Amino acid sequence: MRLPTNKHTIMAEISDNLLAAYLDGNVNADEAMQVIEAAHCDEQLREFMDMSAMIDADMEASQPEVLPFTAMAAVSCDNTNHCAMLCELHILNEFGLNRSASDWEKQARTQGWLKDEGMALYNIGRLLEQECFSVSRTFHNTLSDIVKALDAGKSIIAIVDKDELTSDLHKVEYERIEDEIIGKRPNHAIVIKSYDTTNKRLTYFDPATTETENTLTEEQFLDAWNDSNNYMVVISERNLSDYRPHPIDLSDVELPDDIEDLREAIAENAHEVWAEGRKAQGWTYGPERNDKLKQTPDMVPYSDLTDQEKFFDREMAMNTIKLLKKLGYKIVKE
Repeated sequence: MRLPTNKHTIMAEISDNLLAAYLDGNVNADEAMQVIEAAHCDEQLREFMDMSAMIDADMEASQPEVLPFTAMAAVSCDNTNHCAMLCELHILNEFGLNRSASDWEKQARTQGWLKDEGMALYNIGRLLEQECFSVSRTFHNTLSDIVKALDAGKSIIAIVDKDELTSDLHKVEYERIEDEIIGKRPNHAIVIKSYDTTNKRLTYFDPATTETENTLTEEQFLDAWNDSNNYMVVISERNLSDYRPHPIDLSDVELPDDIEDLREAIAENAHEVWAEGRKAQGWTYGPERNDKLKQTPDMVPYSDLTDQEKFFDREMAMNTIKLLKKLGYKIVKE
C-alpha cells in the first residue's frame, strides 16, 4: 500500500521511514507507540492505518494459525535461562521428591532439552518424564481445562509472556502494541497453583521472583497466556487409565489439491515400516488376526489393503502434512 501523499501533519510527528517500518512490522514497541500517538492527532493518518490494518487482517485470515512449539521459555532466573527447568523441579518437590538443580541442569543439557537460550516448549516436562510422571503438552486450552486439571490433583506449567504478568496499565497497553506489531512472545514458564473462580484470580509459582506465591487476575493471566496459544503442560502421577487425547486442531489448515500423491507416498511407506517391524518380531500373514500365532491379515503389500484398511495410514499421512504447516514448516518440492 502506498503512503499518503499529503504529509504536512504526519511529518510533524513521524517520518515516512518510521511509518513504512510500522506498516511492515519492523519497529519496536516504543516506535509503534510514536506512530499510534501521531495517528490520534491526524485523521488522514488514522484512516490510512485503519485501511492498512483491514487489508492485513484479510490476508492473515486466509492463513492458518502457526503454533509456537519451538519458542523458548527463556526468562532469566538468577542469571540463567532455567525457568522451565525450575518449574519442573518445583513440581517434583511438591510430590516429595528431591533433586538438585545442578544435577537436573546437567541432565537437561546432556539430553539437549536445555540450551543456552532456554528450553523449547515441546521439551518442557521431559525431566519429569524421566521420573516416571505422566506428561501431556497441549495448545488451545481454556481456564476450564486448568480447573479440571487442578481438581484432579494434577500440576500445571503454563507458558506466558513474562512482561504481561502485570497490573501496570501503561505496560499492559505497551505489551498489546508489541504483540500486534512485533508478534507474541511466549517466553516464560510458571506453575499454576490454584484458581479462585469466585474472585477470578490465579495463584502461581514464578521461578523469576523471590515470592513463594504470586497472584494475578484472570484477565492479566489470559493476556499473558494467549501469547503461547494457551499452551500448558500437565503433570500427574502415572495413571494409564486417565489418558485424555487432545490433538492439535488442524481444521484451519488447507492443503493444495496436488498433495494427494504425497499423502499416498507417506501412507504406503508408513505401512512398509509397520510391516517390517512386525516381520522382525516374527509376525506373518494369516486370514485372521491371531496374537498367539503372530498372524495378521494386514501383512500384505499396501496395494492389497482395502480402502478401509488404508484409511488409518492415509489419515496419519494427511494429518502429518497439516501438522507441519501448522507448526510453521513449508514443504517445497525440488
